[in-house]
Amino acid sequence: MQVGFSLALATLLVAVIGVGSLLQIPIGYLADRMAWQRLMLAATVLLVVASLLLPLALRVPAVLWLLGFVWGMLGGGLYTLAVIRVGATLRGMQLVQGTTAIFFAYIIGNIIGPVLGGVGLSFAPTYGLSIVFGGVGLAGLGVMVLGHTRHIRRKRGLPITLPKPPEG
Repeated sequence: MQVGFSLALATLLVAVIGVGSLLQIPIGYLADRMAWQRLMLAATVLLVVASLLLPLALRVPAVLWLLGFVWGMLGGGLYTLAVIRVGATLRGMQLVQGTTAIFFAYIIGNIIGPVLGGVGLSFAPTYGLSIVFGGVGLAGLGVMVLGHTRHIRRKRGLPITLPKPPEG
């Protein structure tokens, strides 16, 4: 393992992430009691922070286990929140299509994530994974901000697209 982990240690980290993913259930519970948008934003921000802390955690196993647990919990929580959002807003065939889109995105992430992580580790064994996953998380935050901006503009009756620049 490029960062100095034995196979057993790397396998244990994957198990910790898996155990953390069980805590997506309380996130779903919270989504029934507060705005899902705030939970989605908080989960994404915490995932970005956890990704950026990875290089520091490589030397302190307890911090690494904690970060793995947080990744599992919040990663699973984001999936749960997406399903809740689709279920609350779509009906009929749109619900089927929305759920399919979420599942498709999940599968694509499971295919592309390890490849991107491997590329990051190949270029920078200590910081590569952190840069890749932090960057993906920041891109996700950007998409959220754009989506929220569009929602606000639509709600206020403002145009959603930017006006074309004057010709000349």
